[in-house]
Amino acid sequence: AEMCIRDSIIDEATGAGKLQGLDKTSPDDLKIVKKEHGGLRQEAKALTFGIGYLCSYNSIKYTFNVSDNVAKGILETYWNAYKTEWEFIQARVKEASDNGYVLNFGNAPLLTPDMTTNFDDKDNMNKIRPVWNSYAQSAAFFTLRAMDKFMRRMRLEGLEDEVSPFLSVYDSIILEST
Repeated sequence: AEMCIRDSIIDEATGAGKLQGLDKTSPDDLKIVKKEHGGLRQEAKALTFGIGYLCSYNSIKYTFNVSDNVAKGILETYWNAYKTEWEFIQARVKEASDNGYVLNFGNAPLLTPDMTTNFDDKDNMNKIRPVWNSYAQSAAFFTLRAMDKFMRRMRLEGLEDEVSPFLSVYDSIILEST
């Protein structure tokens, strides 16, 4: 489902059909995308990361030269697909707004004076984004640290063959166990 949503977002942002006929799971087709459609690939990555870090529809509108309706539709489509993630973000922002701070992973307080839950206000979003980024990055750091400790323990106990090493790619973690 994630690929389908991202495909539709990419099509909306870059003009539908430019990648038609390519198999997104094929290593050979991935090489074609990188070589012949590198710009589209970079746009898709920028869009995905931008949304994940709470970019505004205006940011999408100006970055991808699309209308207000298309930019708003992209955000709506994305957050409808990732409803639980959006609800989690909203809950953290509400907590930060109500308390005047939020604790990131590691229990460091992030002060949030004058921050509200209004995601449509540009000035307020400039307060929300760094808090959310810090919160998300601290979660990623502690998750990676725990995974590293786990892998070290597996090696120490002679069980490294039971679990494949993990790979961290940006904010994604890939772990395969046998």
